[in-house]
Amino acid sequence: MDLGTGLPLHNNMLGPLATLQVHHIFPKAVLNAHGYGRGEVNAVANFCFLTQNTNLAIGKKNPQDYLAEVQAKYPGALESQWIPTDPDLWTPERYPDFLAARRRLLADAANIDQLVEWGCVEPLIDSEIADPETGAVLAVAEAFWPDGLQPGQGAPVVLELDEDAANLARLEELGFEVYTSVSALRGRVRRRNEEAALVTVPDA
Repeated sequence: MDLGTGLPLHNNMLGPLATLQVHHIFPKAVLNAHGYGRGEVNAVANFCFLTQNTNLAIGKKNPQDYLAEVQAKYPGALESQWIPTDPDLWTPERYPDFLAARRRLLADAANIDQLVEWGCVEPLIDSEIADPETGAVLAVAEAFWPDGLQPGQGAPVVLELDEDAANLARLEELGFEVYTSVSALRGRVRRRNEEAALVTVPDA
């Protein structure tokens, strides 16, 4: 959901300022003023998707101000983008804790622990994937296995739960194996394990 309107996000939204943009949840100006470095400011866990209009409206506002407004006006909007709802985490002083909490929410949404138990390597969480030719952001994936589910085995794997906010066609054109639901990815892992071990992996 868009944090400024409460409407679902998708690539074909109408209007001159309705295109999707990557937004810093904690604005760069706020974090820079509190001494955070570039790597911390541009942590992928600090990104979400918004319409251009909402991105401009938020500008340099402090998260403790605008996130509180979003939570009051559009219940469920923060949760839809896996943004921690604890107001204590919305201050610059708690920014590292905010990042840790958001990474955990993203990992939980993707059932990462279970996939690792089934033999997958740890993925990159909330990972920005750019087009190697143009540099354009194709997705901010909930989970990304750049070397395959196991190192050197298969194509890079992307779990993108917000398919309308990503360029899935381009990812697939580049050879990425793309999943838009946890159940589909889990099914793929179960089949792989069954083929490899000739045993059935039970449903969770």
